[in-house]
Amino acid sequence: MESMTEGAAVHLSGEITLLEAANLKERLLEALAAPALQLECENLLAVDLAVLQVLLAARRTAAQRGRPFHINDSPDSTLAACALAAGLPEPGKWQ
Repeated sequence: MESMTEGAAVHLSGEITLLEAANLKERLLEALAAPALQLECENLLAVDLAVLQVLLAARRTAAQRGRPFHINDSPDSTLAACALAAGLPEPGKWQ
């Protein structure tokens, strides 16, 4: 996690699956203490539904705390493909 003056940035890369979901949850909970959270997801190679659940829960928690939550990702990324396969909108449109 990278601290920013206006919030925290969490960089996600490589393969993140069920085995890493608990660690990701802890990283995101720590980052949610900041005034804003930005996820950098351009270098993700693989994700699964467990990761989507953790990310959606983090998004919901940020919203409940009134904190901005931004996912820096492209519409044709691995994360977007997994979200669409699960019947979800692309990550930039999560509410």
